[in-house]
Amino acid sequence: MSISISKNTYTLTVGDDAWICDHLDLPPIDFIRGLLRQRFTGSSRRFRSLHSLADAAYAFIKENDWSFSQRDIDRSAREHFLAMRERSSRQMLEEFLLLWRGYTATDVMKAKTTLREDRAGWLKDVERAIAKNNHLKRRAIEKGRVNRAHELAMNEKELEQIRQLIIRTADRDPDLLARQKVSFAVLYRRKAALRFFYSSPHDYLGVETALEEKNPFGVSFPLRFMSRFIVVGEYLRLRRKWAGGSPRGEIFLDLVKGDPSEGSGMQERLLELNRKILSHFHQDRSGPIQEIEKCYRQKCFLAVALVGITQAEGVIWDFASYLNGRNIRVFKRSGKDGRTYHPYPWDRTLSRYRRSNHPRWDSSGRLTSARAVLQQTRVGSIISPELYSYFVDEFYDDRNNLAHGRIGARNIEADAIAAILAFYACLHEVARYLGEVRDGGNT
Repeated sequence: MSISISKNTYTLTVGDDAWICDHLDLPPIDFIRGLLRQRFTGSSRRFRSLHSLADAAYAFIKENDWSFSQRDIDRSAREHFLAMRERSSRQMLEEFLLLWRGYTATDVMKAKTTLREDRAGWLKDVERAIAKNNHLKRRAIEKGRVNRAHELAMNEKELEQIRQLIIRTADRDPDLLARQKVSFAVLYRRKAALRFFYSSPHDYLGVETALEEKNPFGVSFPLRFMSRFIVVGEYLRLRRKWAGGSPRGEIFLDLVKGDPSEGSGMQERLLELNRKILSHFHQDRSGPIQEIEKCYRQKCFLAVALVGITQAEGVIWDFASYLNGRNIRVFKRSGKDGRTYHPYPWDRTLSRYRRSNHPRWDSSGRLTSARAVLQQTRVGSIISPELYSYFVDEFYDDRNNLAHGRIGARNIEADAIAAILAFYACLHEVARYLGEVRDGGNT
């Protein structure tokens, strides 16, 4: 399972790929230094000379072949770069930047000739997306999925903004649009580098990538809460597979297919995160983690799913208690045994407490689940939007069906994998807040 990319390695994450796409106009030396700052602690000390920078550029290209493996033109360019090892360091760095850029001045001139056709195609694409979005929103409302319906409503607004942007491109500088067009063509050709997650809504490239990002099926992609942990090429492959109609179970199984360390490897990552937050929470989860690994090895997938789900919920409750103890108002306890929890109501949209500028707890409200903690309190704004979306929607639908034995024709192995990943994501989210891990999956 290609998750949890460590800091101080040359393996690029989704966030690193975003940085590359946004900094291709830098001078070669500034470009490689900036990329090294993304990946290495103390990079300015470690990579001082031009020779060390050239060695790093070589290592980046050698390690991240996924960005150059889809087409012959990119494979050949990569092989040409790797064969340059004996050339000057400065030339290596220039070629490194050109390799990531992936286009020439001739490509830009050709791109100018099709701008009008592009706009017509975009308008058709965005109108189809809006129609599909409306259909999915109606289905979400019919099924009572309030959060999903809200997300699709917001997605619809952004699709309409994209439509208006497409119309306005008719007045833009054609040379600028052409350069942005060839930039996108390179990213699309390489597939794995297509940047769903960080497109600008104000340029040509932004139109193309925003249409991909706001594909209505992306709102319900089962692995959206794992975007910071899965290697970018793999994540995007699975996302397209989902948009193409593959079922949820197939997506989760495909993620771990062929990974010989899927059991013990994940156990080690869970145990490491557990150790990192143990001093803050004083709640050791190593026993349940070991139980998950044993059950997974013995293919007791229902047991894995149930333990994973309850541990993920437990992490959310622990986090809420931790915040509450540090004067971040989450809940008020009442009753003789202090086991009744009342929320300090929080508005996620406005990012403030509902009742006044000063938090006031709701004596009539009750927090009876981890989902309620996320939906009604400030905790829901502290964790990532993707994890929040998954946790209050599919996670709880699956949780209730499994907990009450409504398994029917479910793919229980996929449920087990989903529960483990949710547990992992919750642990990592808390460890990130506590400053124990870096963003982007670095442990």
